[in-house]
Amino acid sequence: MVLQYADDGTLREYLMTNFTNLQWTDKLCIAKEIALGLLYLHDNNIIHRDLHSKNILIHQRQPKITDFGLSKRINEITSNSNVHGMPAYV
Repeated sequence: MVLQYADDGTLREYLMTNFTNLQWTDKLCIAKEIALGLLYLHDNNIIHRDLHSKNILIHQRQPKITDFGLSKRINEITSNSNVHGMPAYV
């Protein structure tokens, strides 16, 4: 498997390093791009199920949603499905 290199690491690392230097418009742009990525997944009937700041990478100031290991198609999820992911984000 070959993946694109994320030059700024995870969203968590990026914000810890750059938070005070980022303008509110930059922060809102990051949030909007993540929301659009999730909208794309949901429009294609995919639920990520493990989204948190370590599963979003930053490459050239653009967020990239990663780690789809727990992802499922919406029709595969049942009411008795186990809860997965980091508790603080679930």
